[in-house]
Amino acid sequence: MTRNRPDVCPNCGGELIGVEYAYGHPERYDGISEWQCAGICGSRFGRWTGNRLAEGEVEPRFGVDLASRA
Repeated sequence: MTRNRPDVCPNCGGELIGVEYAYGHPERYDGISEWQCAGICGSRFGRWTGNRLAEGEVEPRFGVDLASRA
């Protein structure tokens, strides 16, 4: 999987779709913030970090924590 243009889910081979966080979300970015598997596993991956995201976890904007951007 590449950082900005993944091909398929590394877990199950399913299609990955881009997810843009809603307006008002603290990590909102004008564009895709994470990739989500539309296949059987439903895994989520951060756009910038490429890390697998746990349930409830979000990808920090530009892959950098909000606190370190101050």
